[in-house]
Amino acid sequence: MRSTIVAISAVLLSSLPAFGLDVCVTRGGRIRAPHPTHGCPPYAQTVALVTASERAAAPTADVPNAAAKDIQVVDADGRQAGVVLSTTWNATLTVREIDGRAVALPLGPNGLVATSSAYAYFTTADCTGSPRVLENSGSLIVFPPVVAGSAYVQSGAAVQDTARSYLVDTTDCGEFGGVAQGTACCVSQPAGGLFAPATAMNAAAIGIVPPLRIEVR
Repeated sequence: MRSTIVAISAVLLSSLPAFGLDVCVTRGGRIRAPHPTHGCPPYAQTVALVTASERAAAPTADVPNAAAKDIQVVDADGRQAGVVLSTTWNATLTVREIDGRAVALPLGPNGLVATSSAYAYFTTADCTGSPRVLENSGSLIVFPPVVAGSAYVQSGAAVQDTARSYLVDTTDCGEFGGVAQGTACCVSQPAGGLFAPATAMNAAAIGIVPPLRIEVR
């Protein structure tokens, strides 16, 4: 698994004034200039840094405010799913507001992408009842675990508690010694820590309609 994480932001784009009106974004998140004749390679996506109207107004020149735009993930209805924070080999990390809080969501073309090292916890031994998440107090942005198509978004204050099971996004329960629950695996294992109540939200509940795509707005 590649560990390269490349931030994609207005700051990064402003450092690339020579890229002109389009950039190529590879699957690994790297940004490069298009070939002057052939454009972007087949393994990369062409992303326009300006709107069609701006391109028409200045078809051969850089638009001064183009670098100030955000690279966003947009859903099938044309609505913003989130502003891009970074990208890895299998997901684009975006941030959007949910219930007044900035929430980071890993997204792919088909919606939410499962997190591999963050889980939903429960005070029962069989992953039933109200879900919990470990407190996310070290960041202004909430990073919810995504398991079985749902993001578990913190919805209350954290308290010191003991979880007796957790839900991980895998069907290989033998690896974890757990029991299958749909496309997830319930592992019965006590763990202490600061746990906060969470709300499980799938893409529809968040207001995201796949397929998703990248746009610069």
